[in-house]
Amino acid sequence: VWRTNLKSNDSSEYFRRLDDIAIKNGNFKIDIDPGCVYTLSTTTGHGKGGAVPRASISDRMALPFRADFDRYRPGQLAQYFSDVNGAFEVAPARGGRKRMCYRQVVSAQPVSWIDPKMPPVTLVGDPQWWGDYDASVDMLLEDGGYAELLARVIAQRGLRLAGYHLRLSGDGRWRLYSETLSDTGRTLLRGQSQSGIGIWHRIGIHMRGDSLEVW
Repeated sequence: VWRTNLKSNDSSEYFRRLDDIAIKNGNFKIDIDPGCVYTLSTTTGHGKGGAVPRASISDRMALPFRADFDRYRPGQLAQYFSDVNGAFEVAPARGGRKRMCYRQVVSAQPVSWIDPKMPPVTLVGDPQWWGDYDASVDMLLEDGGYAELLARVIAQRGLRLAGYHLRLSGDGRWRLYSETLSDTGRTLLRGQSQSGIGIWHRIGIHMRGDSLEVW
């Protein structure tokens, strides 16, 4: 029997070995304390992990960062990318480009535990990238709908991704909005560009302090 006391700040109370349980006629009894997680096992050789974190985490992922996906095979996952929803993988580019791209491959809305549904999102980079930088992406819409470029993402909870969102729709409408964990977004800029499904577009966000520009 192993026990972790979630109410304690003492690491010695995490995954602590307790006395073995005596089994009689296939039955056993165990006392369960409130606020604790128990692990019961019939095997041996287990032990508490010995990993020790660094005293301080000051290393940041280097900038500039660029991903072109040409070194991957179709179906692979790209290094440093993490899907929040949907499923992104490397695929041959369409729209006249003879290169590889990162494609959202789920074509139908899966069964969700929550409602409303969260759109497909993949994140890349360092959570400490919050200051002044430029972010851009080459994107192609294969049908209607929209694609977004996110920047200064500081948190994700439920259906919300706190940060700046630059959305380009298939009909050419674009919108820059900020989203927090408590609201669905405040529009900062909006406009109209050329429409084009099946055509590559480059969109970007330029951030300097409280000043933002988009292209």
